[in-house]
Amino acid sequence: MKTTDLFLDSGKVTVLGKGSKERDVMFQATTKEQLKRYLKVRGSVHHDYLWIAHDDKPLTHKTIQDRLKKYGEMARVNKRVSPHTFRHTCAKMYILQGGDIFSLQQLLGHSSLEMCRHYVSL
Repeated sequence: MKTTDLFLDSGKVTVLGKGSKERDVMFQATTKEQLKRYLKVRGSVHHDYLWIAHDDKPLTHKTIQDRLKKYGEMARVNKRVSPHTFRHTCAKMYILQGGDIFSLQQLLGHSSLEMCRHYVSL
């Protein structure tokens, strides 16, 4: 994800999914405020990658996966902790809080409703 993909004013980020498909994902005001705080701390660097390490290099997918796993262990979470489990949990929470499966399909970037049904175990 790059800073050029982030639109704080409108509360959205453009993400690149499987098959290089772009889609916009909306986020809440609390996320917007936290991103603003992060960007201040992050400061100016010579590239536009959003998530960076202490040496200002972009975080890799593997680094993010490893950190999430480590934080899960530190929090004594007894289940798998990964970017995919965050996505899965978010999808389930969306449905449980009254979201509909059609808009979830769009949010997740799935081409079929069947995949969404499987995803949230409906």
